[in-house]
Amino acid sequence: MLRICSPFTIKPLQRNFLSDKKLMQKELEKYGIQTILTKPEELTIKTINKYLEIKARGIL
Repeated sequence: MLRICSPFTIKPLQRNFLSDKKLMQKELEKYGIQTILTKPEELTIKTINKYLEIKARGIL
């Protein structure tokens, strides 16, 4: 059965989804796993910046 969500239910779902992603990111980073939390269209720029950050810290 297809349910149509109202705008009043979509915003809280989006906030929960983002919150869950941030929690996953923090958990992974506790174990030394580098992550990039970004929009797909910003991925290239953020990936390069993260690489440069890691390189500057001497992790690579």
